[in-house]
Amino acid sequence: MDCPACGEAIPARNAFCGRCGAALSGGADTPPASTSRPSWRREAALAAGFVALLAAAASVTWYLLACRQSPEAVVRAFVEADRQGRFADQREFVRDTADARMVLALFQEYRRQAGRSPFERSRIVGRSRSRETALIDVEVAAPARPGPSGAPAMITFTVVREGSRWAIDPTPTLASAAGGLIAARMRSLGPASLAFPFPGAPAPGLAAPP
Repeated sequence: MDCPACGEAIPARNAFCGRCGAALSGGADTPPASTSRPSWRREAALAAGFVALLAAAASVTWYLLACRQSPEAVVRAFVEADRQGRFADQREFVRDTADARMVLALFQEYRRQAGRSPFERSRIVGRSRSRETALIDVEVAAPARPGPSGAPAMITFTVVREGSRWAIDPTPTLASAAGGLIAARMRSLGPASLAFPFPGAPAPGLAAPP
């Protein structure tokens, strides 16, 4: 059959002319709208979902980076490296200065001679933080041995901000460790039986036991 509008030869089963779009059976003069075009609501929903996914990924990334860079995370990483004997990794968590590296080297030499980590039984029990400095209190339990257990020692890690990262300042931290260990020994043994600082020498101001 031929289109009455343009004369184009078209199959008889067609309802519209494929050339000019005229209706062949008294219908509308224009072809029906296509039903394959996606709805704008669907496109908007997809766009909103994509934006929400990006926001969630950014939040998770920020949280993980913030936790890893926190003073508490730095202390935990330092302690875990000491437990496993990864001395080279400890440098990553300490201030990048000559005196800090020297103090760390002294601590690590003592650690090698001792043959075990002083942090085998330790946990963070307190924290205080300002904009540039954080103090992390770590309780170190006495080594497990037969008989009564010794008193735990309290070591305060001084952590300072260096640019965009937190780093341990080993000088005040080591001083705190020495003081905490001495105090724990005094609580465990009692003042009258404390050898300070070497065996056979009583604590200052205290009489030696009879």
